[in-house]
Amino acid sequence: MKSLKFYKATGQGNDYIVIEDFEGFELTPHFVKSMCDRHRGVGGDGVILFEKKDKIFARIFNSDGSEAEISGNGIRCLASVLHFSGVGEKILKIETLHGVRDVVLKDVESDLEYIFEMNLGKVNKIEDVVVFLEGKKIWINGIYVELANPHFVIFKKDFNKEELFSLGPLIEKNSLFKRGVNVEFAKVLSEKEIFSYFWERGVGYTLSSGTGAAASAIATIERFHLKSEITVYTEGGDYLVRDVDGEIIQRGQAKVLYKGEYYYL
Repeated sequence: MKSLKFYKATGQGNDYIVIEDFEGFELTPHFVKSMCDRHRGVGGDGVILFEKKDKIFARIFNSDGSEAEISGNGIRCLASVLHFSGVGEKILKIETLHGVRDVVLKDVESDLEYIFEMNLGKVNKIEDVVVFLEGKKIWINGIYVELANPHFVIFKKDFNKEELFSLGPLIEKNSLFKRGVNVEFAKVLSEKEIFSYFWERGVGYTLSSGTGAAASAIATIERFHLKSEITVYTEGGDYLVRDVDGEIIQRGQAKVLYKGEYYYL
């Protein structure tokens, strides 16, 4: 029997298992799915595998074992673990598959809970898209936002979570999106506030999503010509998203929950 030490952290209710890479360890899709199983494993929306040598490099895995380009909540979870462990700096430079991201510590709410501001980079693509769901025989209008990860934002006046559960998996795997897509249901509350629900690619329904919240804000600014600073309310917590000269800056919370040891064969 083997064992693996890990941390568990949450960013606005989006929970991740954080593991420091070590020699000879292979993180397979099956292993990720086993760890993320909420009944037979640790439980989580994903796994962050990082190594800390001359720089910090992070790989981000969804709970289905697939690898993501980046995760706003995941990176903040990693940053919270680093600060909790005493190795965090005011500005952390974390390299992902989508490049290096600066994660700035803005506030310490407790020994476990931190507020970070993170540069998510530039929007690669934004356009109006209509998706046909063959099984439902309906057309869905939304805004496609590529912010490292692909997102499809649908604006709703009336929120219906059952509709998200029904349409989310069909849109996620629609043939129009070659890499799959994250789905957001967004509602405009005011000229500077929105609310979003999330169906994450490779995960399913989540309380929040960092890049999903940012994509929802970007789509809102694009469609309704609102202010370039948006508060995004979610079931897991609130984000502040700003467009600064084309760079998307997001402020959000992350909290270390516990550390443990995972046994496997």
